[in-house]
Amino acid sequence: MDSPRQNLNRLLKKLKTYNLNPNDYIVYGSAPLAVAGYIDDVNDLDVVIKPESWPFGKVGHYDDGEIEFFMEWKPGDGTMQSADDLINFHKMKYPYEGHHFVAPPKVIEYKRNLMRAKDEPYWKRFYT
Repeated sequence: MDSPRQNLNRLLKKLKTYNLNPNDYIVYGSAPLAVAGYIDDVNDLDVVIKPESWPFGKVGHYDDGEIEFFMEWKPGDGTMQSADDLINFHKMKYPYEGHHFVAPPKVIEYKRNLMRAKDEPYWKRFYT
């Protein structure tokens, strides 16, 4: 059996190869739940980067097959959130492996808004 966070740690090492300033991006999706211990591991990373630090050309989305990069985040409620907003107001208190993550309550809210069956066990812990 793989150790907890094995894939997460591998993906974070890969993220470091992009040489992004850690203050200019934040990791969203399920990865913050793995860091906080709600889940054991993740399959991919979702990273929101400040527009002024965007390294991938004009398009606001880039996917390398394991890491998806965004200039802004759609939290599932019809709104958009900027990287600045996420970094300034929704960041976990302490970085993990040098990376900043969205605070788990914000992730749980996002997963609840999406209402996907795969996310139900996580948000139901907080909303039932």
